[in-house]
Amino acid sequence: MTLTTLCKEAHSNAVEKGFYEGKNSERSFAELCMLVVTEISEAVESQRSGKNQPSQYDMCYYADHADFNDKDVCKTFKENVKDSLGDEIADAVIRIADLCGYMGIDLESHVKAKMKYNSTREKLHGKKY
Repeated sequence: MTLTTLCKEAHSNAVEKGFYEGKNSERSFAELCMLVVTEISEAVESQRSGKNQPSQYDMCYYADHADFNDKDVCKTFKENVKDSLGDEIADAVIRIADLCGYMGIDLESHVKAKMKYNSTREKLHGKKY
């Protein structure tokens, strides 16, 4: 999946699930950014609490083969993946993608350009850390 596709799908899903209806029909940039921050905070709490990370095998299954319409699949996902560090980081990425989709930001082009620019920068970008 490309970042462009991710942004479109994340925003489309948020719209479909009602996150842009009623009082939420006009979302502010600050509000959308704070939703990213809350997901990052949840990732920190997940790591602090020591929630086990699912195996790479499990994640490949869930990402590529799992039928989430199956109640048992959803149950095992909730028990083994939900609220894990990777799950919370994924939530933050999805929130960023939704923000970009809503605001019409071409995230993929920005990331590519920034990576190229960063490759030209000095060690630690001239900072202490």
